[in-house]
Amino acid sequence: SGQKVYKANDKMAEKLSRIIRENESSKSEATKSVIQDIKKQLITISKSKKKIDISFELETDLEINIAFDRKLTFEQKEDISYLNKPVIADADITSSDHLEKLFSQSNIDKDLLRKRIRSILKEKSQTTLLDVVESYGGLEKGLPELFGYIGIVKEFKHIISVDKVQSIVFDIENRKRIKIPEIILSK
Repeated sequence: SGQKVYKANDKMAEKLSRIIRENESSKSEATKSVIQDIKKQLITISKSKKKIDISFELETDLEINIAFDRKLTFEQKEDISYLNKPVIADADITSSDHLEKLFSQSNIDKDLLRKRIRSILKEKSQTTLLDVVESYGGLEKGLPELFGYIGIVKEFKHIISVDKVQSIVFDIENRKRIKIPEIILSK
């Protein structure tokens, strides 16, 4: 199937080069007609025997564009075949001991995040991480704050629903979102 992709790419490259050549030929015809007009005007000026101070200056660096028919792919790479299949982890991301080390560099107040979760769980018997984030106006510090929440989830009763995915906005200005499994927190 990789060879089919290479062949399809080569065909598209050839078609594109044909289209470019056709466009270039129409431009060259227009250039030829302009040159012919200039020649005609120069002949009429020379016949009038008037000396007119006309000159033009050529740029020293000429840009020459020659369309060659060459294929975009020179060498076809061998298909990589992986022998070992990845093993699905037994634990979820919240049970990782290294999660805190990974995100401890940012200034995330985890006590504040805990308070937010507790205050919502006082009102409701269960909530999702998305509800917690949205009820406090979104993520102020982006992904580090979200990972801070994920890091403290293990301190609460929680269920991670892999079947359901939630989309959380972490950068409002650039409209960036991250999709994570639904994390349900309960009392």
